Amino acid sequence: MVVSLAYQFRTPLASTLLYAANLASSGLTPATRTRFQAKLVERLYDLEKQVNDMLLFANGGDNKVVSEFDVESLLNSLEAMMSILVSTVMMKHCGCWVMKMR
Repeated sequence: MVVSLAYQFRTPLASTLLYAANLASSGLTPATRTRFQAKLVERLYDLEKQVNDMLLFANGGDNKVVSEFDVESLLNSLEAMMSILVSTVMMKHCGCWVMKMR
């Protein structure tokens, strides 16, 4: 179970580290820097949510948080998560950890 949790935590953490590293690049335009900062904050919120979910599970789930959502927001969240996963796999495959902007 711990291994499963570690894998679920590792991908967003790797993405967060990637965005943070890219912020240090001196050649970034202000717009690109803002985009990296926004993605970094999004990933940190994802990590916070995962930690909160783990704590809720560890406490027996007595305080389950149930909220309504629409399909569009679900698909947007899935798209963002898949984008990160694909980027991470592609970067590992080519051996580079600094994302190049188009």
